[in-house]
Amino acid sequence: MFKAFGINLAATLVATLLSTLATVLLIRYLTPTEWGTGAAALGLGQLAGALLSFGSQVERVRRYSLLDDEERASEARLDALARTGAAGAVLLVGTALLAAGLPAGAMVMCAAGVYASLGATNYFIAARRFVTAGVVVILEKALLFALVSGSILTDVADPLTLPSVQGLTGFLAGLAALVAIRSHLRRLSFLGHVRRLFGQYRSATYVGIASLAPSLLLLDASLVLLLSTPAQAGQFALASRLVAPLSLATTSIVTVLLPFMVRRTPGTALLSRGVALAAAASFFVVLALLVATASWWVPAAFGEDYADAVLPVRLYIANTFLAFFTRILVTAGQARHDDRATSLLVACQVVAALGGIAWGAHAAGATGAALSVVSTNAVLAVALAVRSKHIDRLSATKDTAS
Repeated sequence: MFKAFGINLAATLVATLLSTLATVLLIRYLTPTEWGTGAAALGLGQLAGALLSFGSQVERVRRYSLLDDEERASEARLDALARTGAAGAVLLVGTALLAAGLPAGAMVMCAAGVYASLGATNYFIAARRFVTAGVVVILEKALLFALVSGSILTDVADPLTLPSVQGLTGFLAGLAALVAIRSHLRRLSFLGHVRRLFGQYRSATYVGIASLAPSLLLLDASLVLLLSTPAQAGQFALASRLVAPLSLATTSIVTVLLPFMVRRTPGTALLSRGVALAAAASFFVVLALLVATASWWVPAAFGEDYADAVLPVRLYIANTFLAFFTRILVTAGQARHDDRATSLLVACQVVAALGGIAWGAHAAGATGAALSVVSTNAVLAVALAVRSKHIDRLSATKDTAS
């Protein structure tokens, strides 16, 4: 488990750095108003991609973890073929729309890339091939950084650059993962692949709700844009999208726990708690430094136009630490098949956060919207912790009775 964490953490840090640099360069290139519009388009595309996935990535990791090597590879290759084919079709539609001058094409492209990328490493994580999973993630973000920086250097970047590039690189990551899975492919008809895709959705209903609900928060920049001003949306989007790679890093790190938690033993239970506490302590130190120095590095990195984003950035960094705990608790609940309660708690937090973002944006702009996300996530962390304790007591009672 420690080896898995080390490999995954190193790969995640490199990928996060590349993704963050690409976002920073684009924010500096665009005006706050342009960035606010682009961030709204990016959020809508990412939400559509999460909707297409609907938690199937968690279902696959959990299912693959219980299979032997040969069956796992066979199942994963079939799933990857169906997923990559569907993502490729969506990507072609988005490209055609964008070529026709329709901005919605960039959002459709982004949706295809997010859908493909979310499933790219499922097999390798379940098979505990963390080096391969890390390589896939790093290659995707390296290509993203190269294309975004190249568009800026050639002065062709615009608010739709990031969503369209994310669509292309995410699809290529899914394609690379498909090629890397070595297995004898069972032949399926076209309808067989379609049934396979929908079968994953049916078996991941509550997992899908838990995975999709937080993605609805990607509507945040769009809500601020509608209920405040484009400039305030740009300030808010700087905070929410800047720390998004940190949130992705936490999700990636805790995902490593899932294969170990599915095959739960007393040893892995103790290890997972110890590793979680150590990771949380290290993470807290890093985030505390970022919060303390935000008044210096935000204007220095993005210019004085973004000086009003300092407080929203601080709030979102604090929210990242809360999200780290909630993701661990959600993953633990999914490993123990407590899908229904976990998904309902997450969904309630998202509904409350979206309502708070709308009210906060109207009343206090970017700061009000960010405060809503942090406060509702804090309540969710407490609720999930109470639920986890309750499940532990039930398990202990059953063990005693046995």
